Amino acid sequence: MKIFRRAFLFISLSILVVLSACSPSSVPPPASHVMRVHFIDVGQGDSILVQANGINLLIDAGPADSAGSLTSYLRENGVRKLHYIVATHPHEDHIGGMPAVIRNFEVGSFYAPKVAAATSNFSEMASSVKRKGIRIIPARSGVRLDLGAGTECLLLSPCGDVYDNLNNYSAAVKLTYGTSSFLFTGDAEELGESEIVGSYPDIDCDVLKAGHHGSSTSTTNQLLEAASPETVIISVGKRNDFGHPSRKVLNLLESMDVQVYRTDIDGTVLFESDGRSVKKM
Repeated sequence: MKIFRRAFLFISLSILVVLSACSPSSVPPPASHVMRVHFIDVGQGDSILVQANGINLLIDAGPADSAGSLTSYLRENGVRKLHYIVATHPHEDHIGGMPAVIRNFEVGSFYAPKVAAATSNFSEMASSVKRKGIRIIPARSGVRLDLGAGTECLLLSPCGDVYDNLNNYSAAVKLTYGTSSFLFTGDAEELGESEIVGSYPDIDCDVLKAGHHGSSTSTTNQLLEAASPETVIISVGKRNDFGHPSRKVLNLLESMDVQVYRTDIDGTVLFESDGRSVKKM
């Protein structure tokens, strides 16, 4: 009888260990698995490629004049299918390259905020999506994307339905892999950032993409204090006509002792995460 009880206890404990190991929140991904995050140099615009568990997520596609280099870069990095695309908002420097991307790659789910723009770039993107039979899914706060084991990908915005400024429709994305995290804010300005901070108590991240190319309208002290990033990426074009990035933002980042990378200076910036730490490649 004692032998039976011991055997039963051993089996029960073994089952508990297995169940614990299978729990989604139990441990970070194994060290052999990595997530890659590419902040692609598309000039004066944004384009970010996330690769995790064999799944590709593209956030924005830069301006139209960078479409060729963008599609080449995606192919060079093994992209055949974009399982998810998020067009953060309908400004040319974020969606200008989208028609070329849609033409050249298989596309799974396509997300964009529920707002239109009276521009040829937006019309071309909408036509490309329609021709390929892709449904545009509204991007809004609370939407989750499934990037596989060990990941959480949550859209934090837009939080509202109507804004005076298209930038505040930006679909911000919080990406967590194990214990490492990234925050992508599109061109969200002070109002959009304030809504994100007010709606989500935990936006702490290792890497933050500065809003609106480092413009003074974004990357506020409020957001930086809530996110407390170690590294900030500014996606911006060389000698652009807008004065981006703002000296005000650069001074603020310097005062917070944050590591800054800029695509106009550093080119494409690539990070890898093993679920425990983030490393610049």
